[in-house]
Amino acid sequence: RVAQMSRPSDTEEPKAGSPEEGLGRLAYSAIQAALLAGLLVSNVGQRVMFKCLGYSLADYPYFILLVVSGSFVVIFGLICAGIVLLTGGWLPESRTWQARGAFWAIGVCNALQGL
Repeated sequence: RVAQMSRPSDTEEPKAGSPEEGLGRLAYSAIQAALLAGLLVSNVGQRVMFKCLGYSLADYPYFILLVVSGSFVVIFGLICAGIVLLTGGWLPESRTWQARGAFWAIGVCNALQGL
């Protein structure tokens, strides 16, 4: 069974061994901001370079675009299978209709962005 993780509120004291105890709240927030910035920069850079690579192949641009897109589906499927096999499945909170609606919205937006 997978343990649920919760974020401590502002009124709670940090638990022993928590990231807030060793780094402090400011440093912890700075790390989160740096990770967010890195994720955004890498995502935008990947999309720009992906399009540039496809357009640079003047005669066969769709080949590379379709191969990379198809590979993403396979890799994502393997990651999901690993999560299910190694952790015992998805958390019950992620299997509600509300959560599935959010996942569908994210998927549709990603599909539209790729067009």
